[in-house]
Amino acid sequence: MRELQRGLEAKEHSAVVGYFKLVIERSLNGEPNAVSAEVGYAPDSWHLVVDLELPELSVVPEVMGFRYVKSPDRIDPIIRPAGKRKALYANLLCQVALKCRNAAHHCQASPGCSCNEEYRALRPCSGA
Repeated sequence: MRELQRGLEAKEHSAVVGYFKLVIERSLNGEPNAVSAEVGYAPDSWHLVVDLELPELSVVPEVMGFRYVKSPDRIDPIIRPAGKRKALYANLLCQVALKCRNAAHHCQASPGCSCNEEYRALRPCSGA
C-alpha cells in the first residue's frame, strides 16, 4: 500500500492508472455487467481519461410485470411503453456516468488531475 501511495505522489503512470481503475471498478460494482471502464493517464499534463463502455437498451426489460387472466386461466405479460423504457435507460446511463465521475473526483490523488467524459452512442441503423 505504501508503494502505491509513493507512486501516486510521484504521479507514476502505472500507479495512477491502477489506483483509479480500482476505485472506478469498485464504484461501478452492482451495475449491469455490460458496464466497464478503461483508464488512461498522461503524466506530463496530469490528465486522467476514463472511457466507459455503457450497457445497451436490452438491460431494461420490455416486460414490466404480469397479470393473471381468470377466464382462460393464463398469465399475460404487461409490456412497458417504449417511451418509459427509453427514459429508464437514459436514467441508468446518467447514474452510471455520474457514479464514475463522482468516484474519480472524490479520490483524486493529487491536485491538477482532471477528468473528462464523453458519451458516444452508435446508431443501430448506420453504426456511426
